[in-house]
Amino acid sequence: MSRQSIIVLGGYFLVTLAAVTAVFTWQQGSALAAAGVLLLLWAAMALLLIYRAGVVVVSEMDVAVIFDRHTGNFAYFIDSTPSCDVAGRPFNLHQQTLINRIFFNHRPFHHFINPLQEHVNDWISKRPQTAKGRTDTIRTREGIPLTISWSLGYNLDPCLILSGIEYKLARALPQYSSNMVSGRAIHSLRHIIEQESVVDLYREYAIKNLEEKLRQEVNTRSQGIGLKEIAPSDTRIGPIEVPPQVEKALEAAHERELNTQTAVKALKKLRNVISTFQPSDMERLAELERLRILDEHGGSLVYSMSNLMKSVNGKKEKQVTHK
Repeated sequence: MSRQSIIVLGGYFLVTLAAVTAVFTWQQGSALAAAGVLLLLWAAMALLLIYRAGVVVVSEMDVAVIFDRHTGNFAYFIDSTPSCDVAGRPFNLHQQTLINRIFFNHRPFHHFINPLQEHVNDWISKRPQTAKGRTDTIRTREGIPLTISWSLGYNLDPCLILSGIEYKLARALPQYSSNMVSGRAIHSLRHIIEQESVVDLYREYAIKNLEEKLRQEVNTRSQGIGLKEIAPSDTRIGPIEVPPQVEKALEAAHERELNTQTAVKALKKLRNVISTFQPSDMERLAELERLRILDEHGGSLVYSMSNLMKSVNGKKEKQVTHK
């Protein structure tokens, strides 16, 4: 049975007891005593209802936002386990009242507010939350439009709110924290991508570097609004969608780059091999190259006959000399 059900049953019991006691006392001949008993029991019921309306249970993962019932202005936060020194700030101001000092301050998650003046307007969750989106028309340094999907995990802590603006964020954080983080993420992405070329996005570790830049930029833009520092593991970017014609051009450029690298490596190996050749090896290679060129132009036979005639003439000259 819940606490609220117990209080309601207690109220009905007091009303019934008050009526029965008043009738019994009046039948005994004492109207004044009957009125006194009735007023006493009704006062007990009023206290019970005020207790029910005033007690606020705040877990360690939540923060209650208290507003003034008459003016509608922000009053203070109730944080059972604040992460900072809250002295002089609008936190847990109810603990200064007598009833809290006597009955509630020794119970860390139970608090009592004046239900005639204050009420719980909303709640701020300290649990992990996520902001994500898919942003179109983010332009690179060359002006190429991209579509980028992203996700950021975050946690709220009202202690990190800049002093003096608590009343603004008391209204914004409970309902619009995701929009606040999303807006900062989109502005940060546009700022980061406009400094990158589309080729940079295809390099090794490009996504990891973008995630780190996004995390740092959002953390910088979120200082003083009650947002804890976003961890690297909570930052995700991708996929990055490029216009089809641009993607084809990048693939062709990448293929040309690979071919160039392959040719450079082959030339380097050839240079290393040639550097080990002797002069006689180089003469043979030169002779082979001349033969190849002559063969392409149909002059190999002429070249061979020329060499043959030179060889025959050389032999005749030697014979004449010997005689």
